[in-house]
Amino acid sequence: MRQTQKRLKEYGYCKRAKSNIDNEGNRTAAYEETKPFKAQIWCSVDKLKVEMYGEKSARILNMLYDGELDIRKGDGICVNNADKPDYKVIAVYPHSIRLFELEEI
Repeated sequence: MRQTQKRLKEYGYCKRAKSNIDNEGNRTAAYEETKPFKAQIWCSVDKLKVEMYGEKSARILNMLYDGELDIRKGDGICVNNADKPDYKVIAVYPHSIRLFELEEI
């Protein structure tokens, strides 16, 4: 199965590095530098998502990606910002084209 090429857009992928601890003892995620990739991202709010995530469902996006990057849970995706990630991967579904769920950071 292939993705429709006209629906693909350019986004940024940031692999998750170690967690940092700030001066107050809070953990913050650190990410490596951004790599460009093409994927299809859309907002999907349906009855199942609302039951699973509740009010958070408005901040969750779906992403289809069929490429060579090894995207894992916890990695960052630059959707609206080009330099630093504004969404993180919260679920990976290994179908013929991998489906990811992204949550706003």
